[in-house]
Amino acid sequence: MEFTPRVQTEYERLERQMLADGMRRKAELLAIQYENNPPHPGVYFRESFLPPQFGVSNLADDLGVCRKTVSQIINERGGITAEMAVRLNLAFGTDPELWLMRQMKHDLWKAEQRRDEIDFVMRRRRAFWKP
Repeated sequence: MEFTPRVQTEYERLERQMLADGMRRKAELLAIQYENNPPHPGVYFRESFLPPQFGVSNLADDLGVCRKTVSQIINERGGITAEMAVRLNLAFGTDPELWLMRQMKHDLWKAEQRRDEIDFVMRRRRAFWKP
């Protein structure tokens, strides 16, 4: 379908506006997302793969890890490693990158909450290590 130059220009303007609006909306959603604490991946792990009648030991056996590893993850004391993400993929067909992304978002949010503390330590070190 051919457009006249005026219509083509208007169409391109609308397309650019829609793209800009979409990018703005995505930025707003990301801001909202990081405003709140992203849940630990153990929450998803517990809700999706650990029905009440199925014990931690059974799940650990299916994944080929010790019971303590699974317990730490579901109780939000341990993280999802790359190896665990692959094990979840093999056992349940889930996307390993999704698990790692959830873990990364959670860890990043926690680090952002400690920003002032991290900045203080870095400044103190720079003060003592001047050449």
